[in-house]
Amino acid sequence: MGFDFILLSIFLLFIASIWTVFEKAGRPGWYALIPVWNVYQLVKIAGMRGISMLLLLVPIVSLFYIFGLNMRIARAFGKDQGFGIGLTLLGFVFWPMLAFGDAEYHGQDHDDFDQQRHVNEEKPAAKDGYLDENGDWIEEVPISEW
Repeated sequence: MGFDFILLSIFLLFIASIWTVFEKAGRPGWYALIPVWNVYQLVKIAGMRGISMLLLLVPIVSLFYIFGLNMRIARAFGKDQGFGIGLTLLGFVFWPMLAFGDAEYHGQDHDDFDQQRHVNEEKPAAKDGYLDENGDWIEEVPISEW
């Protein structure tokens, strides 16, 4: 009887945490109550394509997918990789920390989503140049102009 109460308490805390995370990300909190829709919303919060949810149906791949999803959710809220690992391995501790802590949703504008942001940017029309490590276009100056 006492163990059932503990499990119920953890379950309710987890639902409240996901509800609050959804609200921080600008989505209705009640999405946390709808079984498949809540996972879809977490995928969208992480900045991933919704169709990638199908990877959850593949037995071993789903473990890696959940790990990657939690890493991207942590980054979308401005947390580091260690926090993402915590979301995966100790979710009953880290999801409430994410929900009720000071984390703010940065979405795809956060620095770890730079790769997606730079994919759609047009590169300047220059014959000689390259993208540096930050994704900025660097024009090489010919030696004759030194």
